[in-house]
Amino acid sequence: MIIGVTIAGIAAGIARPSIAYYVRYDLQSTMLYAAGLTSGFMMGRAITSILGGVIGDLVPEKRWIMAGIPIALSAILIAIIPFLKAPSLVLVIMGIWGLLAGLAWPTAQVVTAYLDEKGGKALSYYFAAGSLGISIGNKLFGTLQLSYTKLIWLGAVLMALSSFLIIASACCISWMPKSKIKHIKKSLLDVRVVFVLASALALGMMSGVLKEFFYIYSNEVYGIGKEGLGNLLLVSGLLSVVAGLIAGYASDKYGPDKVLLPVLGITILGGIILGLEVKSLLALYLGYLLAGAGVRASMPLTRNAKIVSRAGGTVVGLSNAMSNLGMVISPIIAGTLYEYTPWKSIPFLAVSILLLIIAMVYIYILTKRIEA
Repeated sequence: MIIGVTIAGIAAGIARPSIAYYVRYDLQSTMLYAAGLTSGFMMGRAITSILGGVIGDLVPEKRWIMAGIPIALSAILIAIIPFLKAPSLVLVIMGIWGLLAGLAWPTAQVVTAYLDEKGGKALSYYFAAGSLGISIGNKLFGTLQLSYTKLIWLGAVLMALSSFLIIASACCISWMPKSKIKHIKKSLLDVRVVFVLASALALGMMSGVLKEFFYIYSNEVYGIGKEGLGNLLLVSGLLSVVAGLIAGYASDKYGPDKVLLPVLGITILGGIILGLEVKSLLALYLGYLLAGAGVRASMPLTRNAKIVSRAGGTVVGLSNAMSNLGMVISPIIAGTLYEYTPWKSIPFLAVSILLLIIAMVYIYILTKRIEA
């Protein structure tokens, strides 16, 4: 599973920025279209993540199908993109790719959690592998002297290879709990789950503005080119590997919700630095590294199926859906503000404030429980 996730990360790390550059510069699209690629993709993921989680809980023996086959189909879609000459068509393909990803990746996360007693350690390896793969892919995107079209095709080939490895891994899991609808309803009323889902939404919004929107923003506001972006994303990815491993191990000891609070703090700090739009590359890099590390470190915490005893697949599916919904909303808003307002960095600041509110509310709830 880990090798398959790493290769898929490399594929995404090459393909996602390549597609953004292809749409913005080869097809001469607006910033709204370029940023909207994230929205299209995540809208698809939001739709199918919950469905995949519920089906996986009700019929756990079929998870290998949802984990691997959609990734293979995604590779075909990625390969089609360079043949499209209208930004709107690329947006449609990104949406379909998102539908397939919504079935595949939450399922892979649930399968990974059941490789470990408490789930946190295994998930930290899973997301570390994804971050490492994305970092390698980002570096290749920045250094390979290939056209955006050829880079997209390279990403498609690697995505196809990863699908076979993930199918093989998912088939090896001998047991996962089977749940009923009543278990699902009970799990969703847990206050820890509510906090995790709210955090996933806001963290998804931050993640949304750290992808295609940031790629173009850093180029047009700070003058960071293709190679510079690739280097920044590489460092961010490596830092995310370390942050994710620490968060995963800590969650097994203290609980995912407790570890999530300081992770939110790191993300908030990074977002505020980006939002202030200090005319300094050092400030830009620091803000991006902190926000990016916080978002990635939150993954093994908000996607841990073992935060509840039953219906973990549904919780993971919902967490992915909330995160994906956030990534749908924020790029659209950010792209619109970018086109029509002078303060280009305000989306980073707005999401940081939302994260701060969520963290403060949960701290208040925990305080009241201790007093009681």
